[in-house]
Amino acid sequence: MELRLFGAQPAWSEPPTDADRAARQHNGTVNGARVRAPNANADLLERLTDIAAPTLVLWGTADEVVPPEGGQVFVQRIPASYRILIYGAAHSLLLAACRQFVALSTDFMERGERFLVAQP
Repeated sequence: MELRLFGAQPAWSEPPTDADRAARQHNGTVNGARVRAPNANADLLERLTDIAAPTLVLWGTADEVVPPEGGQVFVQRIPASYRILIYGAAHSLLLAACRQFVALSTDFMERGERFLVAQP
């Protein structure tokens, strides 16, 4: 399971403890049940079109929990959104691709829509 979440080379200072693993298992069970419920995401999906702020959608190409195609719905529904795929990154981007996540997020917040243009 950790490989699916964090990838082959996670950016952690030390691996998760048994308590961390138990909490992740509990959260996964609760969230999984919520997502699989009938009309679970209907309200969220309807509200995505209300987002007016420029939005960066980051996804890992090696995400086995929610494959990259799963992020497309956000790009389709959020008016000013941009999707970037991080090659080889697993589900938990903050650990699977920490440097790329921070660099892309920072550049997007600092430069807005111009983040897509190479810096001089």
